[in-house]
Amino acid sequence: MTMINEKLYINDQALSYQAIDNKKEPQSSLSNETLGAITHKVKIDNIASNSLADFGPVIVPKGHYLVLGDNRRHSADSRVYGFIPHHELKGKATAIAFSVNYENYYLPRTDRVFQDIYQL
Repeated sequence: MTMINEKLYINDQALSYQAIDNKKEPQSSLSNETLGAITHKVKIDNIASNSLADFGPVIVPKGHYLVLGDNRRHSADSRVYGFIPHHELKGKATAIAFSVNYENYYLPRTDRVFQDIYQL
Protein backbone atom coordinates (compact mmCIF):
# COMPACT_ATOMS: atom_id res chain seq x y z
CA MET A 1 0.00 0.00 0.00
CA THR A 2 1.27 3.43 -0.94
CA MET A 3 -0.03 6.98 -0.83
CA ILE A 4 1.34 9.43 -3.39
CA ASN A 5 0.12 13.03 -3.38
CA GLU A 6 -2.84 11.96 -1.19
CA LYS A 7 -3.98 9.24 -3.60
CA LEU A 8 -4.03 5.70 -2.29
CA TYR A 9 -2.58 2.74 -4.20
CA ILE A 10 -3.22 -0.87 -3.24
CA ASN A 11 -0.94 -3.45 -4.88
CA ASP A 12 0.25 -0.67 -7.24
CA GLN A 13 -3.33 0.01 -8.42
CA ALA A 14 -4.66 3.52 -7.78
CA LEU A 15 -8.07 3.87 -6.20
CA SER A 16 -10.56 5.78 -8.32
CA TYR A 17 -10.98 9.48 -7.48
CA GLN A 18 -13.67 11.76 -8.84
CA ALA A 19 -13.54 15.47 -7.99
CA ILE A 20 -16.66 17.03 -6.45
CA ASP A 21 -17.54 20.71 -6.91
CA ASN A 22 -16.99 22.34 -3.52
CA LYS A 23 -18.46 25.85 -3.46
CA LYS A 24 -19.00 25.85 0.34
CA GLU A 25 -15.29 25.58 1.19
CA PRO A 26 -13.18 26.85 -1.74
CA GLN A 27 -9.89 26.31 0.15
CA SER A 28 -10.63 22.56 0.26
CA SER A 29 -11.04 19.93 -2.41
CA LEU A 30 -13.54 17.08 -2.18
CA SER A 31 -13.36 13.81 -4.07
CA ASN A 32 -15.24 10.55 -4.17
CA GLU A 33 -12.72 7.80 -3.41
CA THR A 34 -13.76 4.36 -4.68
CA LEU A 35 -12.42 0.97 -3.66
CA GLY A 36 -14.34 -1.84 -5.32
CA ALA A 37 -18.03 -1.24 -4.66
CA ILE A 38 -17.44 1.22 -1.81
CA THR A 39 -17.37 4.96 -2.50
CA HIS A 40 -16.95 7.67 0.11
CA LYS A 41 -15.97 11.33 0.19
CA VAL A 42 -12.51 12.55 1.19
CA LYS A 43 -11.58 16.14 1.91
CA ILE A 44 -8.22 17.78 1.38
CA ASP A 45 -7.72 21.13 3.12
CA ASN A 46 -5.39 22.82 0.64
CA ILE A 47 -4.05 25.32 3.17
CA ALA A 48 -3.16 22.74 5.85
CA SER A 49 0.16 20.90 6.02
CA ASN A 50 0.61 18.10 3.50
CA SER A 51 3.25 16.36 5.61
CA LEU A 52 1.26 13.09 5.55
CA ALA A 53 0.39 13.22 1.84
CA ASP A 54 2.84 10.45 0.96
CA PHE A 55 3.82 7.15 2.56
CA GLY A 56 4.93 3.66 1.70
CA PRO A 57 5.12 1.33 0.27
CA VAL A 58 3.97 -0.59 3.34
CA ILE A 59 2.64 -4.09 3.85
CA VAL A 60 -0.33 -4.32 6.21
CA PRO A 61 0.34 -7.22 8.61
CA LYS A 62 -2.13 -10.09 8.75
CA GLY A 63 -4.88 -9.38 11.28
CA HIS A 64 -4.37 -5.62 11.08
CA TYR A 65 -5.92 -2.69 9.20
CA LEU A 66 -4.61 0.56 7.82
CA VAL A 67 -7.19 3.25 8.59
CA LEU A 68 -7.41 6.71 7.03
CA GLY A 69 -9.65 9.59 8.03
CA ASP A 70 -11.92 11.23 5.49
CA ASN A 71 -10.58 14.73 6.31
CA ARG A 72 -7.08 13.67 5.28
CA ARG A 73 -4.98 16.62 6.41
CA HIS A 74 -6.76 16.82 9.77
CA SER A 75 -6.87 13.10 10.59
CA ALA A 76 -4.72 11.30 13.12
CA ASP A 77 -4.96 7.81 11.64
CA SER A 78 -2.65 4.93 10.70
CA ARG A 79 -0.22 7.42 9.21
CA VAL A 80 0.31 8.65 12.80
CA TYR A 81 -0.55 5.67 15.04
CA GLY A 82 0.28 2.71 12.81
CA PHE A 83 -1.80 -0.33 11.90
CA ILE A 84 -4.89 -1.24 13.94
CA PRO A 85 -5.24 -4.84 15.19
CA HIS A 86 -8.55 -6.43 14.19
CA HIS A 87 -9.46 -7.21 17.81
CA GLU A 88 -9.45 -3.46 18.61
CA LEU A 89 -12.22 -2.67 16.10
CA LYS A 90 -15.49 -2.21 17.96
CA GLY A 91 -18.00 -0.96 15.40
CA LYS A 92 -18.66 0.98 12.23
CA ALA A 93 -19.14 4.74 12.04
CA THR A 94 -22.42 5.69 10.35
CA ALA A 95 -23.15 9.23 11.58
CA ILE A 96 -21.39 12.38 12.72
CA ALA A 97 -21.84 13.03 16.42
CA PHE A 98 -19.99 16.35 16.52
CA SER A 99 -18.15 18.48 13.97
CA VAL A 100 -16.13 21.69 14.29
CA ASN A 101 -15.24 24.34 11.75
CA TYR A 102 -11.44 24.72 11.75
CA GLU A 103 -11.66 28.02 9.84
CA ASN A 104 -14.21 29.58 12.22
CA TYR A 105 -12.57 29.35 15.66
CA TYR A 106 -13.53 25.65 15.98
CA LEU A 107 -17.20 26.54 16.43
CA PRO A 108 -19.61 23.62 16.01
CA ARG A 109 -20.96 22.91 12.54
CA THR A 110 -24.54 22.27 13.62
CA ASP A 111 -25.64 21.40 10.07
CA ARG A 112 -23.50 18.21 10.30
CA VAL A 113 -24.51 16.96 13.77
CA PHE A 114 -26.05 13.45 13.55
CA GLN A 115 -25.88 13.45 9.74
CA ASP A 116 -25.44 10.11 7.98
CA ILE A 117 -21.79 10.08 6.86
CA TYR A 118 -22.69 8.25 3.66
CA GLN A 119 -25.23 10.89 2.60
CA LEU A 120 -23.05 14.01 2.94
